[in-house]
Amino acid sequence: MGASEHFRAYIQELEQGESITDFSALDLGKLPEIASKVIYAYDYHAGKMLFTSGFDHVLGYPSETVIDPAFIIGFVHPDDQPIVANLSQKSLEYSARIFKTGVKPWQGHLSLDYRIRRAGGQYIRVLRESVVLAVTDKGLPVSTLSIMTDIDHIKHDGNICAKMFGPEAKLVPIHSILESQNKYSDVLSRREIEILQHLGLGMPSFEIAEKLFLSTHTVNNHRKNMLRKTGLKNTADLVRFGLENGLV
Repeated sequence: MGASEHFRAYIQELEQGESITDFSALDLGKLPEIASKVIYAYDYHAGKMLFTSGFDHVLGYPSETVIDPAFIIGFVHPDDQPIVANLSQKSLEYSARIFKTGVKPWQGHLSLDYRIRRAGGQYIRVLRESVVLAVTDKGLPVSTLSIMTDIDHIKHDGNICAKMFGPEAKLVPIHSILESQNKYSDVLSRREIEILQHLGLGMPSFEIAEKLFLSTHTVNNHRKNMLRKTGLKNTADLVRFGLENGLV
């Protein structure tokens, strides 16, 4: 299972319980539409978006087509998708952890930039700030608020940058996740990482070949090259390597 699928499974399995925060106290309807910004709030407990703004004028997607955060991950550039999903899950787990120490979960937040696809197929770089607003009585995330800003005019290319703010934020292994991603993105080609991500889904070579419009022979050659470059012995080790280093 790849990082994106892990994230989807995680948000689907969040326990439901009594929320300690009354979301009705936050009047999302009064939030203005701001140029170059996408704003959305999602309630995991209810399984729906509570508020969306800017998807249409920033990304070109009608707001009603945006279902949930996992759906939004699908817009992310394939090369950035695993690390965005990984960091998103880590930040939710962090919020639950600090709540159990007596800290309000919204006192910490995740900031990261990455590439996201507009409706016409063009990718732009955005900066996303996300914060947990409510948790269950067991400390698990109930609702989140995210603000996504188009920064393509400031930073168009380059590696993902991210930071976790808040008490004990250093416990979130952001640096090691980013370091591993950047390090092994240089070792493995984009195509090899793409094939590795499909291997993480349990797909055999012939299915990956059909999915990526390649020959099975080409996919198998990429697999051999990945084993050679990483010094690993088999596909299971390769997938484990990808998961441990934020590539899958």
